[in-house]
Amino acid sequence: NDSFFPTDGSYSNVKGISTTPVSDFKYVKFETSHKSYFPVLDSQTLKLSTRLNFASGYGGDDLPFYKRYYEGGSSSVRGFDFNSLGSKYVNGKPKGGEFSIISSAGVATQGKTVGIDNDNIRLIAFLDAGTIAEKTSDFSLNDVRSSVGVQLSWLTPIGPIGIHLAKPIISKSTDTTESFSFELGSTF
Repeated sequence: NDSFFPTDGSYSNVKGISTTPVSDFKYVKFETSHKSYFPVLDSQTLKLSTRLNFASGYGGDDLPFYKRYYEGGSSSVRGFDFNSLGSKYVNGKPKGGEFSIISSAGVATQGKTVGIDNDNIRLIAFLDAGTIAEKTSDFSLNDVRSSVGVQLSWLTPIGPIGIHLAKPIISKSTDTTESFSFELGSTF
């Protein structure tokens, strides 16, 4: 019911991509996402979202590195460094993966609920979880990472801004975490 601060409704997206058998790189991709918004009490909104991505090479080709999925950071699992989830090369750079799943739950309230007199500000408490697998066959629930935190979303004249404070609650000692992140284009 609103493109920046929805309070009711849902949004689903399904996308499939395939290269032709005569292409230099042969791969397929399947991506789907869903967001649902529910009004809670007088001025709160519950958001539930999930994103599932799958990609693979075919005809003996591997999936090109630039078509892999990368997760972690403000647009996926907040509290973890940008694109840091999943396996890494020996130099510490992320390999990305053929499979990723990201889910989030959040409750947003208008700024005036906490004393901020601005209709363009929302405060959001969130729980994020997700994982990425280098190969689909490598998927394991033991690799899921999770975080909790708060977000300030502000619709400014230059566009939406998101400020996140997050704390990982399920992580591994090799993870690169970040407690603060800033995002342009952030919506609830």
